[in-house]
Amino acid sequence: MKKRTVFLAMAVFFFFLFGIAEAFTFSDDFNDGNADGWISISGYPPGMYGNWRIENGIVVEDIGRDHFIFALRDHSFSDQVVETRVLYHDNGYAGITIWCQDENHSIQIYNRYHGGVAVLEKLPSGETMFEYPNENKTERIWRTMKIIANSSAGEIKVYLDDDYMFTHTVQANAPRSGRSGFNSGNAGGEFDDFKITDSIIPECSAATICGEPCSYGGITYNTVLIGTQCWFRENLNVGTMIGNFETPDNTAPTLNDPNSAQKWCFNDDPIYCVNEGGLYSWAEANGLPDSCNSILLQTPCSVPNNNQGICPSGWHVPSDAELYTLENYLTNPGETCDPDRNGWDCIGAGTKLVLGGSSGFDAIGAGSHETSGENSQFDKREPSINFWSSTPLREGYVYGRSMIYLYTPGDMVIRGLGRGVHGASIRCLANSTSLPTVITLTEFSAKAARDSIVLKWQTESEIDNAGFNVWRSKTKNGKYEMINKSLIPAKGSPTSGASYEFTDETRRRNCWYKLEDIDTNGISTFHGPVKAVPRWFK
Repeated sequence: MKKRTVFLAMAVFFFFLFGIAEAFTFSDDFNDGNADGWISISGYPPGMYGNWRIENGIVVEDIGRDHFIFALRDHSFSDQVVETRVLYHDNGYAGITIWCQDENHSIQIYNRYHGGVAVLEKLPSGETMFEYPNENKTERIWRTMKIIANSSAGEIKVYLDDDYMFTHTVQANAPRSGRSGFNSGNAGGEFDDFKITDSIIPECSAATICGEPCSYGGITYNTVLIGTQCWFRENLNVGTMIGNFETPDNTAPTLNDPNSAQKWCFNDDPIYCVNEGGLYSWAEANGLPDSCNSILLQTPCSVPNNNQGICPSGWHVPSDAELYTLENYLTNPGETCDPDRNGWDCIGAGTKLVLGGSSGFDAIGAGSHETSGENSQFDKREPSINFWSSTPLREGYVYGRSMIYLYTPGDMVIRGLGRGVHGASIRCLANSTSLPTVITLTEFSAKAARDSIVLKWQTESEIDNAGFNVWRSKTKNGKYEMINKSLIPAKGSPTSGASYEFTDETRRRNCWYKLEDIDTNGISTFHGPVKAVPRWFK
């Protein structure tokens, strides 16, 4: 079954030439048995197109030559996120193709029968293959391959089964836009569940707007505002899986490198990490060597305020006090919530925190890992929910939170102790909360004039708005620079909007624009982009 969704940014169409920013998403599970909207592109030798077909809801190609492409026929992509399930045949290879303009211009990323992933840059001047060996994913099984492609930087991030593999930067003369789809060669492979979007989720950072998604380690996390705190809505899932009887090595995870962490997945099954997040020892979560689980009060293992740990930059592992702020905010009116308790309290908070609760925190029972040598085990999957804080109590023990949501008193939250060597879930908390400004924008457009472009925008209402900035870029997803010399003052109010106009004196071709509104607290929100071409180019 095919699905196509297009989201249009607010813009008004004039008779002049300009582009409207749009986000396109498409998915195909091929269960309808046809390949409508797909096209075969010649591989090697030229004029041979492969034996692409659909069998039992799966795309198959197995003709036995090289670099055959099966791509979306009617769409061209530059920036994009592509994901599909792939299975290479014995002595074959299979993967994702991006930026394919014709049989001589494409970028092909594929998983190979003799191990590792390769990137093929195919150009009229010849083919260049870059090999990226991988010792951990050589077994011939179905795998989920994901590509995040940034056209302006020429960067391609590659993931297998949600694990980051590498980042490849294409050569200067390589294509940066074109069709996307599959590639196959030698004995070929099989493909299923294709998904693509032409917008890239921004990296999680201090600039993340609460309520909007962000990306960390190739995984998208939703964010939610609860009181004055901004939280991930999903449990953290970064790093490499280790087995039940293994413990993290004594090397601290590298700051801002999500792939350097080590995690347990419930029952040694990576699908639990994908769906529910990883289980981390206290030291691992806080970016410390494993030995700190035993000497966590000593100076080498001390944890500062807003300790980033294995969270992204601008985010941190919450402290005991910050978890109390969360549960106290959600406690029913008139009920107590003791910050120093050892046990149950904070009636109402538990119900609001669990999946489907009114807070949007959506805590789930991901289980825990009890680390005890040959007696190690996964436990407490249901009905218990367990989170670490960054706050130690005494040597070997750390404060955490649990919710036992199927039993009375399941509407409360336990504040208790856990051994740092055990594995529990982690939620990241923003160092500061960035909120979108309260601007209702009804129009943002670009109109070509002679040797200039006139931008106009209309607001319906403005709350705490200080003013606007206009940003320009040569490409839709490239680097934008502010072009107004000073803030364009706000003219609207909470009950009435205003009209604005700004003229960009430029003779540049293909100008893209974003509009930034800034509130009285210095927090900004971007709108657009829109595109215009100066009239002299027509």
